[in-house]
Amino acid sequence: MKQRTGNVIVRILVPSIIDPATFCGGAATTTRGLLELLASEPLGAEIELLPTPYPKGGFQHAVRQAESILRSLLSTLPSKALFQCAAGYRRQLRRRLARADYDMVLINGCDLLWALEEVPTGIPVIVWVHNIEHQLFERQLGGLPASGIVRALFARDLEKLRRMEIEGLCRAAGTVFLSSVESECLRPALDGCTTLVVPPLFHDPPAVRNRPEVRGRIEVGFLANLDWWPNRDALRWFLAEVLPQCRGRLRVHLFGIGGERFERDDAVVVHGCVPDLGRVWAICDAMICPIRSGGGVNVKLAEALYHGVPVLATHFAIDGLPVRPCGALAVMDRAHEWVDFVHSDRLATLVRAEVPAELREVFSPAMHGAEVAAYFRKVIGEKVSDS
Repeated sequence: MKQRTGNVIVRILVPSIIDPATFCGGAATTTRGLLELLASEPLGAEIELLPTPYPKGGFQHAVRQAESILRSLLSTLPSKALFQCAAGYRRQLRRRLARADYDMVLINGCDLLWALEEVPTGIPVIVWVHNIEHQLFERQLGGLPASGIVRALFARDLEKLRRMEIEGLCRAAGTVFLSSVESECLRPALDGCTTLVVPPLFHDPPAVRNRPEVRGRIEVGFLANLDWWPNRDALRWFLAEVLPQCRGRLRVHLFGIGGERFERDDAVVVHGCVPDLGRVWAICDAMICPIRSGGGVNVKLAEALYHGVPVLATHFAIDGLPVRPCGALAVMDRAHEWVDFVHSDRLATLVRAEVPAELREVFSPAMHGAEVAAYFRKVIGEKVSDS
């Protein structure tokens, strides 16, 4: 193996559900954060990313989803796995594994757990769990009728997904979760498996924020991929249940893909994808995270707090993150609670609040580098020990 400063270089192949260089969403943000951490000291790994090439969002995405559902009727794999599993991508993965001496494979997303079958014996695999996919799928199916052929077909697909996910995670040498709640949820099923929880990490310098004077209308932001159904449902709830009673008090800025489907008026401003998030923090007095369903963790809530921007959120939005309510993080669930908060002095207090340093630091790579490096070295074993 190649040497650098007396230590063995760790080579990691990363089959990934997304390409973090092109995808706009929380999965891309967390992928960049962890991969940059692995590439930095003390681990200093050499990362080789192999993202799936399949469309995320739009008409092509919908067509591929339908094809995957039909294919699943005759396959042992669930539709979510078949969406990512195509012959061309399998061949790419096999070629990479055949021609290079990897110390580890890091599977980025449980939809790719079928890739375990392609990894040669002797190469340890860590799975990075963004969501518990079978639980997320079950929540998506919640709106279907309780009986009928469609429900029966999806119930079968759900069971295949649950089995693939649990069996795959048990086979892996290690598992990294974003959410502490999901890690605890799967602990009984993964009895004896080595797990680690790493929250979303951000490598850019924290923003320097001047706390605004509160005069008149308050500018709040919602930073989210609105092609992702939990974000879309959350925004619809907020626009239907909260904003109509707060017009004149709030103006909402939408940042991220999919915002164009929501009506633009004086109270809702659609920005689309913003390459420089510094613009988001500069425009907004506070961020909202009205998430009510989904899985994993709310990455944009973590990112706002890391950059010192106050947040108004639901309890579901903070689920699984190492945070709790404070002066700069207000948490409530019912629409009338949000409305009362907006019309009270508490909103102005939130906007002026400073996010505590200890809360911002939990999303800093410096807090997790040594623990993550030790975990990966332990999973890889003596192959990564100092020369």
